[in-house]
Amino acid sequence: EDEGSDCAGDDYEVREEVASMREKRYAVLSENDIHERQEEAIRRVSSIFSIPRESACILLRQYKWNISKLSDEWFADEERVRHFVGLPTNGAVLPDCQEVAFLISWYHIWLNQ
Repeated sequence: EDEGSDCAGDDYEVREEVASMREKRYAVLSENDIHERQEEAIRRVSSIFSIPRESACILLRQYKWNISKLSDEWFADEERVRHFVGLPTNGAVLPDCQEVAFLISWYHIWLNQ
């Protein structure tokens, strides 16, 4: 009878260990923390791939900010990745994001006149 009690106690401990292993660990980030991490990722991708900031932003958004997956696919077939996300493949430079936003806002104003 004592052995049965010991086994039951061991079983409970094992279940507790398994439950604690299943717990997901996470940190709550402030808006500023998220922005800083995004900026760092943009700088890294821009530097590693030798591409403009705007291109790095497009790539990161398309790859859900997964730099590892992006790097694997980029270095396996850069042309395919460029085509997939809509980046120019012939060395053409994208316009600055702020310039594009400005032009879009003026276009909307012109349409609504």
